[in-house]
Amino acid sequence: MSSKGEANLIDDAFYACSEAVKLDLKGSKAYYLRAKSRLYRADLGNEDYKLAIKDFKRALELDNGNNTIMEELNKCQELFQAVKFREKDVKNSKEGGGGESSING
Repeated sequence: MSSKGEANLIDDAFYACSEAVKLDLKGSKAYYLRAKSRLYRADLGNEDYKLAIKDFKRALELDNGNNTIMEELNKCQELFQAVKFREKDVKNSKEGGGGESSING
């Protein structure tokens, strides 16, 4: 369970990393940590995943071959695909009424 205090800390971490990126566009750690902070947000949505993936990719460009960044990027991409799949599934079931009534017997 996330408290309001934890949410504020996550927002503070995100802001600090964003400021660090502005100060040093070639600092892979700032991109990496900003991506991680995006993934801890309570209201995580598709755009957060896309931006986290973008940050992880930039961090990897700057620190080529870093296994930790590569693993986190892969995990994030897998999570994003799973979320997109679930959202598509929910949307299809709402539009089609679940599909159970169309079974021919």
